Amino acid sequence: MSLRLFEYLGISGVDDVINAVYSYPSPKELIAGFAGLVVEEVRAGDEVAMKIIKEVAREIVLALYTASKALGGLRSFSVVEGFYEASRDIIKPLIVRGLKRVLGRGFELREQAMPLEGAAVMLSLKSVNQP
Repeated sequence: MSLRLFEYLGISGVDDVINAVYSYPSPKELIAGFAGLVVEEVRAGDEVAMKIIKEVAREIVLALYTASKALGGLRSFSVVEGFYEASRDIIKPLIVRGLKRVLGRGFELREQAMPLEGAAVMLSLKSVNQP
């Protein structure tokens, strides 16, 4: 995994990672661009890449759980866009397992139901209409 990272960043070692990331015009974009390579490495059996995917799944579960609590026990979720779509076969089972752990049964994880922008508008409208 580290060799793929070094190659992706065009660097020769770990000491150059921070400088390469933060000297890039858009560090978030640079890091997001590496996600596809992480998925490739998971499919090739890389254990470090799998740890990264598991951490991503944990963060998604935490975000969905937090949203559920903030929205009064929401039990239906849609996961959309890029990384999820590219790694659905790997990450969806991890997300479902995590949601079962924190919410129990009776939730629904749907595929993309609407564009992300539409979901953001609906969420903001819902929050405006709540007392």
